[in-house]
Amino acid sequence: MINFLKLSLTVLFFLLNIGFSNLREDKIFIDYKIEEFNFMGREAKVVFPEIPVQERYWIWRARFWGHEPQLDKLLLSKGFHLVYVDVAGLYGSPEAVKIWNKFYQFITTKYNLNHFI
Repeated sequence: MINFLKLSLTVLFFLLNIGFSNLREDKIFIDYKIEEFNFMGREAKVVFPEIPVQERYWIWRARFWGHEPQLDKLLLSKGFHLVYVDVAGLYGSPEAVKIWNKFYQFITTKYNLNHFI
């Protein structure tokens, strides 16, 4: 009986994982590929344009992810990437600046984005 319960729970968790593994957190930029991840304990995102410009331009959404996204969507349609790391509650402190500096190095290196924003 115990082995049957273990097997049943394993199958249930497996099926739930398959069913929900493709759900995206972000619903605003649903037409684009998005990588959502943890960066230094903070929520981070990179949204990829369908066809990136050769210069690998990008825009940094500093705060209020998804609020009034018209400009973000326009620039994505023009080939810009969109990046974000949440430093809410740090209020421009040295810790926030440290996270942003490291995030800048990370995204320009990993995603080969232009060094100029």
